[in-house]
Amino acid sequence: MWQALLLGAIQGVSELFPVSSLAQVILIPALLKWQFDPAAQSFLAFVVALHLATAIALVIYFWRDWLIVFRAYLGSIARRKLVYDDASKFAWLLVAGTLIVGAIGLVFEKHLREFFENPSYYWVVAVILIANGGVMLLGDYMKQRSESPAFEPEGEEAAAAPESDPVVVATKVRKTAEQLNFVEGALVGGAQTLALLPGISRSGVTIVGGLLAGLSYEQASRFSFMLATPVIGLAALKEVPKLLKHHEVLTYTIPSALLAGITAYLSVRFLMKYFQHNRLAPFGYYCVAFGTLALVLLRMRSGGVAPNAAIPPIIREGTFITDRTGRLMKSADGMQEDFTFDADGQAMQDPPMIILPNLKLQLMEQAIARSNRDLKFQVTAMVTQYQGRNWLLMERVVVVPSSPSGPTRPGSDV
Repeated sequence: MWQALLLGAIQGVSELFPVSSLAQVILIPALLKWQFDPAAQSFLAFVVALHLATAIALVIYFWRDWLIVFRAYLGSIARRKLVYDDASKFAWLLVAGTLIVGAIGLVFEKHLREFFENPSYYWVVAVILIANGGVMLLGDYMKQRSESPAFEPEGEEAAAAPESDPVVVATKVRKTAEQLNFVEGALVGGAQTLALLPGISRSGVTIVGGLLAGLSYEQASRFSFMLATPVIGLAALKEVPKLLKHHEVLTYTIPSALLAGITAYLSVRFLMKYFQHNRLAPFGYYCVAFGTLALVLLRMRSGGVAPNAAIPPIIREGTFITDRTGRLMKSADGMQEDFTFDADGQAMQDPPMIILPNLKLQLMEQAIARSNRDLKFQVTAMVTQYQGRNWLLMERVVVVPSSPSGPTRPGSDV
């Protein structure tokens, strides 16, 4: 329960702080070895509930802005004209940004789920988080540079400089989100699509996009949070049926979602004040530091396997393999027995699979001990799936004769 509550608090904070909530939800439980199975449907349903609570918190905080937006939609319908003032333009910019990220999200949803379901991809999440920090630091630098005039009057010249001087005006006047044109607004909204990758912060990339479009930090963060509200909310509502199917998780999901909503509200309240006078740089440095730490720890835990090593494909649970040959080998961590398949003329060789402990495995180990050599086995087994790996439940195992000459003798069952 305490892990679920803490994860709810992490989600509520990190969804709005530009540090990528998906990266935190994936990496923190993995690094601390919490009792969550990211591949389980119940875990995904749990995360959906946290996102829904976050969206509700955003609606509560920005309720006055949303009231203006809904009135603008009604005004567009009554006037039969999409844009008739700044408020209506802002309202339809939100629609455009939501449609872009929604369409791309539906297309790539299955591929993006791999980041949850396969721990072999976690190092990629850490790398993307580092890149996310770099994007925010670069955006911060470009914003500061764009606001540094080539000539800044000093002393008597500063006193004599008229308020209408273009240099002075450039440092004082910034756009509001309502003053963005549709191209600028669509680009800022479209930046959300990058946040479909765990490790990229939705608020971070949209704030950077807003800054580059000429918004202040405060206005960019406001536009970012309002853009995020329908995306987070609609995506969560789409997955609510899965949550209802897994009612067994409701005992810890409901209090965790409440905590996520409370922390999300406090976070957006803090950030809207923070960005009145502060920059993105601290969050960029955090992403680089935490991403680097996570990458190092994940590499150490994997036993030094190169991050770009081939990631084995996952075979659907319930699949039966019949009369496949291979060898029994210790896993990289020495804790489990893997069955490594021979190619058998297949177009793609199956990945090594962990053998579920049962009597068949014990007999295989005894056969190897008696022969005092490496044996090859022919197996029939059912494939299961857990934590991004395939496991084998052996049903029939035959020792394959290894005599190089003479007729092949039938193998013996173990």
